[in-house]
Amino acid sequence: MPNLPEVRGLTSVFTFAMVISRSWAICERTGPTILHGPHQGAQKSASTHSSLFVVTSKSVSPVSTTLPIIPPNPIDCLSSYQHVCFWFGQIEWIEYQHHFLMNMEITPSILTADFCSLGETIDAAVDAGIGWLHMDVMDGNWVINRTITFGPALIKSVRERVGNEIFIDCHLMITNAEETWEQYANAGVDMVIAHIEAVNDFPKLISELHTSGVQSGCVLNPDTPVDGVLSFLPDLDLVLVMSVVPGKGGQSFIPEVGEKVRVLREAIDSQIENGGRETKLMIDGGIKDHNAALVADWGVDIAVVGSGLINNQATVRENLDSITKSLEI
Repeated sequence: MPNLPEVRGLTSVFTFAMVISRSWAICERTGPTILHGPHQGAQKSASTHSSLFVVTSKSVSPVSTTLPIIPPNPIDCLSSYQHVCFWFGQIEWIEYQHHFLMNMEITPSILTADFCSLGETIDAAVDAGIGWLHMDVMDGNWVINRTITFGPALIKSVRERVGNEIFIDCHLMITNAEETWEQYANAGVDMVIAHIEAVNDFPKLISELHTSGVQSGCVLNPDTPVDGVLSFLPDLDLVLVMSVVPGKGGQSFIPEVGEKVRVLREAIDSQIENGGRETKLMIDGGIKDHNAALVADWGVDIAVVGSGLINNQATVRENLDSITKSLEI
């Protein structure tokens, strides 16, 4: 079997096509048609859907597969990947087709739903493929516009409706998360996300949550420096970056938070590489189909989507499809 070059950091089909062209003479000189492509590595923020069509003089043999990918540097080159491939056999013609689908999970915030038909809206989200629900809790005190949303009773009803298969977090935009988190845990949430700006002793809160079997998340407002969370990042299950100011209506997405997201992505990747916790990175605020790919490229694992997913212009499934399509490259 001939040894062909190892291909690293590919960013387009054109680069890959050139490598095939360089290897063509070697492939022509080998025997019967055999195609083998081991793909190594795993990547957290994207996946590749590929199709290989190999045509010989006697047969057409399509091979379709979903391949794991990994960038040479997850921070500097999120949309690239490592591909190790050996080609042998008499190949007369190759068509290689692929697209990237950034692997960012979408979770709906239910605040834009009609609460008179909330159950049906949640059913529609689950039927569309949603596996994570985001509960925005505001107590009328902590957020800037004094909004009151809902509490543990509604969350308990949602849990009873969806069962245990759906992951539920609660984003506590309240003054006393340290005193009241147990109510949300008892209502059935899988994760409590509290604001670093509103909690006096975050490591203690993390410990209490984990002791009770609930995952812990920490959220930072757009203007909050990232330094404060780094000391206890290894103990967090999730860190959430707000890309709007909580509770303030009519805001636009704040792209300047991108630097903060990248710093956290680098810290989390380093943590994982050293055997630490696989902390998730979430973003919330102004995410729609026109900017979903941008935040996915920053390295976000989960994006909270409100009106971009639950609105009167289209169904949840149609909106989710639109967002998912925007993540294809």
